[in-house]
Order: sequence, then C-alpha cells, then structure tokens
Amino acid sequence: MSSHVKTNLSVNHTTTSTPIPEYNNNYYAILDSGASHHFLLEDAPTKAKTADHTQKEVKLPDGTIINSSHKCKLDLQNIPKEASDGYILPDMKNHSLLSVTHLCKAGCQVQFTGHTCIVTYKGKEVMRGQRSRINGLWLVPRTSHR
Repeated sequence: MSSHVKTNLSVNHTTTSTPIPEYNNNYYAILDSGASHHFLLEDAPTKAKTADHTQKEVKLPDGTIINSSHKCKLDLQNIPKEASDGYILPDMKNHSLLSVTHLCKAGCQVQFTGHTCIVTYKGKEVMRGQRSRINGLWLVPRTSHR
C-alpha cells in the first residue's frame, strides 16, 4: 500500500501550462532549483518504472494538487546512482523537472552562467544545458539518448 508524501512545487506556472516551442518536451527537462525530487512527464523516457512506491503529492503554484503514479530511474548516464530516482506525475504538462537539490545532495555541482548550465560529478561534466530564449528557464537533456 502506498503512502503519501506532500511536496510544494515552487516553479513558475509556465512550467506546467506553456510549452517551450523551440525544444522537444521529451528530450529536454527544466533544471529546477525549487523541486525536491525529479518529476517526470508520463511519457518521458525512463528506466525501472514501478507503481509500487511512496506516492508523492505535489502542490502546484496555482493550488492544484497532483500525485505521482510511478517511481522510476532517470535515463541519464554518468549521474550518481543516488541522483537517479524520479517520480512520474501523469497530470503534469509539457516538461519534466530535474531537481538541482537532488543532484547536489548526491554530490553533483551545478554551475549557471549567462546562457549555459553545467552539471559535474567528481570533476567530470555529466550534463550541459542552456537557458530558454522564451521564458529564461534552464533546459537540460532528459535522456542520454536522442
């Protein structure tokens, strides 16, 4: 039986309601410093997807509450095992969210510059993204495979 864990999702509402047209939503995720966990679209590429998990309850900025349906592993190479767990939110729209907090707790470092963000682990680059021209959010590859 699943239990619930409540989370407030402190991202701009455009994250869940307005697509970023210059990018493929399933290939890119938003690198989010306010997300407590990695939250993924229902059709995002993942590994080891299971419905047997402690359900996450997420409160969006507009007050809407959505729940996770599955726990999964990110389809990203070279990130630490401790940073690979994510949760599928079937009611989330348009973009997955990768948690800066979750990455840093696992030993990654995240650097933001004017137009680029770089995630490193043990001194080695594991992810690189860019700032959206549309809304200024940081976009990173959601999978190691295109």
